[in-house]
Amino acid sequence: MPRLSVCLITKNESRDLARCLASVRGLADEIVVVDTGSTDDTVAIAQAHGARVLHHAWRHDFADARNVSLDAATGDWVLVLDADDEVPSDTAAQIPCLLAEAERARPPIDGLTMLYHSPMPAGEAVAFTEYPVLRLFRNRPEFRFRQAIHEQVLPAIQAAGGRVDGCALRLTHYGYLRPTVQGGQARSQRDREIIEGVLRREPDNAYMWFQLGALALREGHPGEAELYLERASRLADRLGPTERALTERLLSGLAYQAGDARAALSHAEASLAAEPGERNTLGLLSWAQAHVALGQRAADDAAAAARPDLPPQAYSEALIRLDVSRKHFAAARRGYAQLSAATDLATAARDQMAHNRQLCEQLLGPGHDAL
Repeated sequence: MPRLSVCLITKNESRDLARCLASVRGLADEIVVVDTGSTDDTVAIAQAHGARVLHHAWRHDFADARNVSLDAATGDWVLVLDADDEVPSDTAAQIPCLLAEAERARPPIDGLTMLYHSPMPAGEAVAFTEYPVLRLFRNRPEFRFRQAIHEQVLPAIQAAGGRVDGCALRLTHYGYLRPTVQGGQARSQRDREIIEGVLRREPDNAYMWFQLGALALREGHPGEAELYLERASRLADRLGPTERALTERLLSGLAYQAGDARAALSHAEASLAAEPGERNTLGLLSWAQAHVALGQRAADDAAAAARPDLPPQAYSEALIRLDVSRKHFAAARRGYAQLSAATDLATAARDQMAHNRQLCEQLLGPGHDAL
């Protein structure tokens, strides 16, 4: 049976670490913790759970610290976790079988993506996010993390010609439920410092422009966010499908808020092209929302063109605009029908969706669909 090393980096993680390490009890053959300067009980908690603790100076680079833990790992495979992660019991029970199957596979499997399940705070459109991450991979010296923040190991595995498969097992991440990170430092302040440092060195780093745009949006600076996200969009061939989808979805939301429903629809379509609606709830929601706005606009234009004091040819224009309106509402209704099966929508977003879907039904009547 392959040996498994669980690797973490920590700094002042006493609030979460015990839960994380308890979740890998019986799964990990060894636990390697690289601590970057904790002043609380983090180190003692790690040692109490049997971890081997290494001390490493923080260099404002998550990949650097992650790779120190990989250098120290002795297992055949590595599971990389954050202190605010938890391995669900059903996931822990199935990982040994997955690793055994990966050993037998031909060609060999070098990494397995898992679904990263992140509960979101109240007020978000979704109750949780869930997307594939690569945290479980073979312990090979060429498999090392890249990027100073939101670090990734997949590019290194791909560069080495490795094989990565997916699985349906989940990891739970609790980090988005609070706005602070280690030691109480604001998450956005920490992230901005690191991202801007990377971009000074790598001005064409599309992934960092995407991250900076998303950060500016969370900070409440939509104009700044749009500039950064547009920069990422222009470098989209350097982004993975998930990041492309998120970039375009955020741009769609910004365009919608600015009253440009046509641009909102264009960006939403680009988001869905990068990642289909069954894995892109917010992209599909933005697409349907833009269609509703365009349908309402066309209906208003139709009503204005049908005024009795206008010449007869205006009536023909009114009919054209009315048909356009109905096509947009029909498209929105299709989108909402697909979204009804989404499990990640928050209650408020689901209620708004139900309201908009009912509006489409009332305006269209039964049986109507877009051409």
